[in-house]
Amino acid sequence: MTGLLGVFEAELKFRGLAPESMYRYLRVAQMYLDSGGDFSRASVLQFVEIKLNKSAGTYRRWCFDVLKRFFTSCEKPWPFRPNEGPHPSEPKRPYLTKEQAHALLELSKKSVLDHALFRLAAITGARRAELAAIQVADLAKQNGGMVLHIQAKKHGGRRNLPLDGETAEAVERWLSLRGGSPGPLFCHISGRGLSPDELGARFRAYRRALGLPEGTGLHAMRRGVVTWLYQAGMGERELQQWGGWKSPHMPHAYIQLEDDEVTGKAMSLNPIAGV
Repeated sequence: MTGLLGVFEAELKFRGLAPESMYRYLRVAQMYLDSGGDFSRASVLQFVEIKLNKSAGTYRRWCFDVLKRFFTSCEKPWPFRPNEGPHPSEPKRPYLTKEQAHALLELSKKSVLDHALFRLAAITGARRAELAAIQVADLAKQNGGMVLHIQAKKHGGRRNLPLDGETAEAVERWLSLRGGSPGPLFCHISGRGLSPDELGARFRAYRRALGLPEGTGLHAMRRGVVTWLYQAGMGERELQQWGGWKSPHMPHAYIQLEDDEVTGKAMSLNPIAGV
């Protein structure tokens, strides 16, 4: 069965998947084969419902879709109807409220690097890996402002995101302190770029002061930004494009809704309420 991974890899390369995305697809196929999976309906169900039973619904649905692609590349019939498969639901995950994000930005003013980092995270909703990958050359002056050209790490696309005045000023202050040499925007004195894990550690240093629970990481900012934008009126299709997602399921998974907010909105919109 291992030769099938080579077939799948060739198909993914032909489709133009970015190397990181290809690795994730192949890893799912490898996990499936290692679990004893074959090309039967029973094997897929056992893998998705038992092997991945502790995973979020959105991840299980994504793995289900990856296996469908794997079957197709191996010229095997997919034993499911279009509407079958795990429901793409997501449990509540830690996210930053607008108040917590403002508090973080205020606290981080004592560090020029941290303030620039967190403002970029809050304005762009960028992933840790994307923030770590930003190069000085990715920043450009345009129409009197600053634009960030950011490379999506999941599927290789690029997004051009304008920065607001305060974020541009925070970045300019960091550039002035950092020096004008090319290379990673966020780096050590030596010029070596800060890794995604190191950026995450800088966020965790503020966690206790913000009253955030253990396990809350920098990705909580991305969930928060998506939630704020959704609450402000952006649709899921718009969020998919803005957030650099290939799957339309992802914005739905990131939006965090509180029960009292949903109940209150339903009551205010219900034409029978108050009659």
